[in-house]
Amino acid sequence: MNKLNRLFSLLILAVSLSLTGVSSASATDYYVSTTGSDSNDGSAAHPWATIAHAASVVGPGSTVHVAPGTYRGQFNTSASGTSSAYITYVSDTKWGAKIAGGSSSTWSNYGAYVTIHGFDVTGPTGCCNAIYTAGNATQIIGNNVHSVQNSNGCSSTGGGGIVVDSTNAQVIGNYAHDNGPYPAACNYIHGIYIANSSNAGSNAHVYNNISFRNSGWGIQLWHSATNEIIVNNTIFNNATGGIVVGAGSGSGVTDDNTVVSNNIVFNNIGTDGGIVEEGSTGTHNTYTDNLVYGNTPVNISLQNGLTATGTVSANPLFVNFTGGTTGDYHLQSSSPAINKGTSNSAPTTDYDGRSRPQAGVFDIGAYEYPGSISTSGAVTLSPTSLTFLNQTVGTTSAAKVSTLTNSGSATLAISSIAISGDYALGGLGTCVTSLATGSSCTISVTFKPTATGTRTGSVTITDSATGSPQKISLTGSGVSSGTSTPVASLSPTSLAFGNQTVGT
Repeated sequence: MNKLNRLFSLLILAVSLSLTGVSSASATDYYVSTTGSDSNDGSAAHPWATIAHAASVVGPGSTVHVAPGTYRGQFNTSASGTSSAYITYVSDTKWGAKIAGGSSSTWSNYGAYVTIHGFDVTGPTGCCNAIYTAGNATQIIGNNVHSVQNSNGCSSTGGGGIVVDSTNAQVIGNYAHDNGPYPAACNYIHGIYIANSSNAGSNAHVYNNISFRNSGWGIQLWHSATNEIIVNNTIFNNATGGIVVGAGSGSGVTDDNTVVSNNIVFNNIGTDGGIVEEGSTGTHNTYTDNLVYGNTPVNISLQNGLTATGTVSANPLFVNFTGGTTGDYHLQSSSPAINKGTSNSAPTTDYDGRSRPQAGVFDIGAYEYPGSISTSGAVTLSPTSLTFLNQTVGTTSAAKVSTLTNSGSATLAISSIAISGDYALGGLGTCVTSLATGSSCTISVTFKPTATGTRTGSVTITDSATGSPQKISLTGSGVSSGTSTPVASLSPTSLAFGNQTVGT
């Protein structure tokens, strides 16, 4: 076979593959939906039904996209990623994928290098946690963890909204509340609990979290916790106290070299106080530029002769302080927390994804006051409409994609992405909580008609940009079985040949 014939054969093969629908999608993206089945292949068109099954299949670098809906909890995930290729479980709509509690811990992760991002997780009615991780270097980001109830009462079995029993964890931007028999105090059920029972340095980074109405502490460091960074959190209305730094049951372990800074610790009217050291603590812990106010019986209580520096003792002046989930805990323009923080160990964005600092100096608390930048400026969305071909009722189409680009001057904070009609979000990529200046992310949509005829819907993106919300209009037609339109694609649509001698 000469070179020209060989080339032509390869082109024919490429056309054949295109016509038979061979997918070029990345094998590292998988999908879970309440309408899926664990016997499916985990693609956007044929999703799995459970996160637990996904965890039994995925490997390093995989992302598991979980569609909105309610999923049964009380499961384990054990697959591990690597330091350069995390396994990510992400709710494609923030808090849209809801994990319902059972009789024991709702989600227990034992895999290392794992990210759990954007879920609404209800705690168990029994023991012990909403999200528990024993996997090293876990990232727990942007989750709503709540309603942990221990059927054993206030016992030492304990638990919390997020419990870390490993090293090098990152607990970022979570909403931890109403865990335990609140308003009763129970010094065993906490909002965020860095436990680390392994007697190894835990090195957790805990920042931009909001923790309130927990029977125990808003944030507790205990057992073998040490070398922690607790920065830019907002902690209020907890029944035992705000933040406790200590070590207890770990043999020979002292909680030392822990940094506690830029936190708002307010109105924890409990048994122990605002920021407190207890148990075995060292002489190298630092407490800098925290706003601590209205806590009982004491605002700050440290050991080993340590003193806190830069403390602000004033009402933080939230936009709307209700003490519960209906409040708005952004800062008023006159808040004493504005421009009073330190850059030491501070995150570069806040709870909303807004860049820090806004006015040259860091603020205290989970939210950065926007200062002169009220929005992230302009965003572009392309295309702004998606049209699907005829689709058999009850079947799922191939995905179509729209790209969101942040062309503004600050990080874009994404509050929510919602979808309506006979359509589903097939994947959001990095369009989850924030988008850096100049960056783009993709929003993937599939069509599954429930009836024949024209079916319309929309994707609504609520964010910090001018003109929010942005919308993508969706149109498709449902057809009866056997009447769908066959689709073929041909690529390329033209062939160019070089100079060729006549007759050869």
